[in-house]
Amino acid sequence: DPGHDLVKAAIAEDIPVVALPGASAGITALIASGLAPQPHIFYGFLPRKKGQQIDFFKEKLSYPETQIFYESPYRVADTLENMHEIYGNRQVTLVRELTKLYEEYQRGTILEILDYIASNPLKGECLLIVAGASENDREGYLTSDVAPIEAVEGLIASGMKPNQAIKTIAKERKINRQELYNLFHGV
Repeated sequence: DPGHDLVKAAIAEDIPVVALPGASAGITALIASGLAPQPHIFYGFLPRKKGQQIDFFKEKLSYPETQIFYESPYRVADTLENMHEIYGNRQVTLVRELTKLYEEYQRGTILEILDYIASNPLKGECLLIVAGASENDREGYLTSDVAPIEAVEGLIASGMKPNQAIKTIAKERKINRQELYNLFHGV
Protein backbone atom coordinates (compact mmCIF):
# COMPACT_ATOMS: atom_id res chain seq x y z
CA ASP A 1 0.00 0.00 0.00
CA PRO A 2 1.87 3.14 -1.16
CA GLY A 3 -0.44 5.28 0.98
CA HIS A 4 0.99 3.63 4.11
CA ASP A 5 4.52 4.65 3.10
CA LEU A 6 3.34 8.24 2.63
CA VAL A 7 1.58 8.28 6.02
CA LYS A 8 4.69 6.91 7.77
CA ALA A 9 6.93 9.50 6.06
CA ALA A 10 4.58 12.35 7.03
CA ILE A 11 4.42 11.18 10.66
CA ALA A 12 8.22 10.93 10.78
CA GLU A 13 8.41 14.59 9.70
CA ASP A 14 5.70 15.68 12.20
CA ILE A 15 3.32 16.53 9.36
CA PRO A 16 -0.30 16.14 10.51
CA VAL A 17 -2.06 13.20 8.87
CA VAL A 18 -5.83 13.31 8.65
CA ALA A 19 -7.89 10.77 6.74
CA LEU A 20 -11.07 11.70 4.92
CA PRO A 21 -14.03 9.87 6.39
CA GLY A 22 -15.28 6.76 4.73
CA ALA A 23 -17.88 4.14 5.44
CA SER A 24 -16.12 2.95 8.59
CA ALA A 25 -14.46 4.99 11.33
CA GLY A 26 -12.18 2.03 12.06
CA ILE A 27 -10.77 1.96 8.53
CA THR A 28 -10.45 5.75 8.39
CA ALA A 29 -8.48 5.72 11.67
CA LEU A 30 -6.34 2.78 10.49
CA ILE A 31 -5.31 4.61 7.32
CA ALA A 32 -3.90 7.58 9.26
CA SER A 33 -2.63 5.58 12.25
CA GLY A 34 0.86 4.94 10.95
CA LEU A 35 0.47 1.23 11.71
CA ALA A 36 0.44 -1.43 9.00
CA PRO A 37 -2.96 -1.30 7.28
CA GLN A 38 -2.63 -4.79 5.82
CA PRO A 39 -3.47 -7.21 7.19
CA HIS A 40 -5.90 -5.80 9.73
CA ILE A 41 -8.82 -7.08 11.73
CA PHE A 42 -11.76 -5.06 13.09
CA TYR A 43 -13.32 -6.09 16.40
CA GLY A 44 -15.59 -3.19 17.33
CA PHE A 45 -16.19 -2.80 21.07
CA LEU A 46 -14.27 -4.95 23.54
CA PRO A 47 -15.82 -6.84 26.46
CA ARG A 48 -16.30 -4.48 29.41
CA LYS A 49 -15.21 -6.75 32.26
CA LYS A 50 -11.49 -7.11 33.00
CA GLY A 51 -11.49 -10.92 33.05
CA GLN A 52 -13.30 -11.11 29.73
CA GLN A 53 -10.91 -8.56 28.19
CA ILE A 54 -7.87 -10.47 29.47
CA ASP A 55 -9.24 -13.71 27.99
CA PHE A 56 -9.96 -11.91 24.70
CA PHE A 57 -6.41 -10.50 24.50
CA LYS A 58 -4.90 -13.90 25.35
CA GLU A 59 -6.77 -15.40 22.38
CA LYS A 60 -5.45 -12.65 20.08
CA LEU A 61 -1.89 -12.47 21.48
CA SER A 62 -0.19 -14.04 18.48
CA TYR A 63 -2.38 -12.52 15.74
CA PRO A 64 -0.18 -10.69 13.21
CA GLU A 65 -2.96 -8.37 12.03
CA THR A 66 -3.24 -4.74 13.13
CA GLN A 67 -6.24 -4.72 15.46
CA ILE A 68 -8.98 -2.09 15.48
CA PHE A 69 -11.16 -1.46 18.55
CA TYR A 70 -13.81 1.06 19.56
CA GLU A 71 -13.68 2.07 23.21
CA SER A 72 -15.41 4.42 25.61
CA PRO A 73 -13.19 7.32 26.76
CA TYR A 74 -13.96 6.24 30.34
CA ARG A 75 -12.51 2.75 29.75
CA VAL A 76 -9.49 3.47 27.50
CA ALA A 77 -6.95 3.55 30.35
CA ASP A 78 -8.21 0.29 31.92
CA THR A 79 -8.33 -1.35 28.49
CA LEU A 80 -4.75 -0.30 27.74
CA GLU A 81 -3.62 -1.61 31.16
CA ASN A 82 -5.26 -4.97 30.41
CA MET A 83 -3.80 -4.98 26.91
CA HIS A 84 -0.31 -4.20 28.24
CA GLU A 85 -0.58 -7.07 30.71
CA ILE A 86 -1.05 -9.54 27.84
CA TYR A 87 0.51 -7.93 24.75
CA GLY A 88 3.43 -6.18 26.37
CA ASN A 89 4.34 -2.70 25.21
CA ARG A 90 3.13 -2.78 21.60
CA GLN A 91 2.71 0.20 19.33
CA VAL A 92 -0.75 1.74 19.45
CA THR A 93 -2.54 4.73 18.01
CA LEU A 94 -5.31 6.33 20.04
CA VAL A 95 -7.74 8.16 17.76
CA ARG A 96 -10.24 10.56 19.30
CA GLU A 97 -13.15 12.51 17.81
CA LEU A 98 -12.52 11.28 14.27
CA THR A 99 -13.76 13.74 11.60
CA LYS A 100 -14.74 16.31 14.24
CA LEU A 101 -13.29 19.65 15.33
CA TYR A 102 -11.07 18.15 18.04
CA GLU A 103 -9.83 15.17 16.03
CA GLU A 104 -6.67 13.78 17.59
CA TYR A 105 -4.14 11.02 16.91
CA GLN A 106 -1.77 9.96 19.68
CA ARG A 107 0.86 7.49 18.50
CA GLY A 108 3.30 5.53 20.66
CA THR A 109 3.66 2.48 22.83
CA ILE A 110 0.88 1.40 25.16
CA LEU A 111 2.80 2.86 28.13
CA GLU A 112 3.40 6.16 26.32
CA ILE A 113 -0.32 6.47 25.55
CA LEU A 114 -1.18 5.64 29.17
CA ASP A 115 1.18 8.41 30.31
CA TYR A 116 -0.43 10.84 27.87
CA ILE A 117 -4.02 10.15 28.92
CA ALA A 118 -3.08 10.33 32.62
CA SER A 119 -2.56 14.06 32.16
CA ASN A 120 -4.99 14.60 29.26
CA PRO A 121 -8.43 13.21 30.17
CA LEU A 122 -10.23 11.80 27.15
CA LYS A 123 -13.58 13.00 25.86
CA GLY A 124 -15.60 11.88 22.88
CA GLU A 125 -15.46 8.83 20.67
CA CYS A 126 -12.24 6.80 20.82
CA LEU A 127 -10.61 4.14 18.68
CA LEU A 128 -7.57 2.04 19.50
CA ILE A 129 -5.43 0.81 16.62
CA VAL A 130 -2.96 -1.80 17.91
CA ALA A 131 0.03 -3.32 16.14
CA GLY A 132 -0.21 -7.03 15.51
CA ALA A 133 2.18 -9.54 17.05
CA SER A 134 5.73 -9.35 15.80
CA GLU A 135 7.53 -12.38 14.39
CA ASN A 136 9.18 -12.92 17.80
CA ASP A 137 5.83 -12.76 19.58
CA ARG A 138 4.36 -15.37 17.26
CA GLU A 139 7.26 -17.77 16.94
CA GLY A 140 9.91 -17.17 19.56
CA TYR A 141 8.26 -17.38 22.94
CA LEU A 142 5.15 -19.41 22.32
CA THR A 143 6.76 -22.32 20.50
CA SER A 144 8.73 -25.10 22.10
CA ASP A 145 11.92 -23.89 20.32
CA VAL A 146 12.77 -21.87 23.43
CA ALA A 147 13.12 -23.28 26.96
CA PRO A 148 10.09 -22.46 29.15
CA ILE A 149 12.06 -20.23 31.55
CA GLU A 150 13.64 -18.37 28.62
CA ALA A 151 10.17 -17.97 27.09
CA VAL A 152 8.83 -16.51 30.34
CA GLU A 153 11.81 -14.13 30.56
CA GLY A 154 11.22 -13.05 26.94
CA LEU A 155 7.58 -12.21 27.60
CA ILE A 156 8.57 -10.27 30.72
CA ALA A 157 11.17 -8.35 28.70
CA SER A 158 8.44 -7.44 26.21
CA GLY A 159 6.46 -5.83 29.04
CA MET A 160 4.27 -8.63 30.38
CA LYS A 161 3.98 -9.12 34.15
CA PRO A 162 5.85 -12.21 35.48
CA ASN A 163 2.83 -14.18 36.69
CA GLN A 164 0.96 -13.49 33.43
CA ALA A 165 4.02 -14.61 31.43
CA ILE A 166 4.16 -17.84 33.46
CA LYS A 167 0.43 -18.47 32.88
CA THR A 168 0.75 -17.76 29.15
CA ILE A 169 3.71 -20.09 28.61
CA ALA A 170 2.21 -22.84 30.79
CA LYS A 171 -1.05 -22.71 28.83
CA GLU A 172 0.60 -22.56 25.39
CA ARG A 173 2.97 -25.43 26.21
CA LYS A 174 0.38 -27.42 28.16
CA ILE A 175 2.64 -27.65 31.21
CA ASN A 176 1.71 -27.29 34.88
CA ARG A 177 1.57 -23.61 35.79
CA GLN A 178 2.60 -24.17 39.42
CA GLU A 179 5.63 -26.25 38.39
CA LEU A 180 6.71 -23.53 35.94
CA TYR A 181 6.14 -20.88 38.64
CA ASN A 182 8.32 -22.84 41.10
CA LEU A 183 11.01 -23.41 38.47
CA PHE A 184 11.03 -19.73 37.47
CA HIS A 185 11.24 -18.53 41.08
CA GLY A 186 13.71 -21.24 42.14
CA VAL A 187 11.29 -22.69 44.70
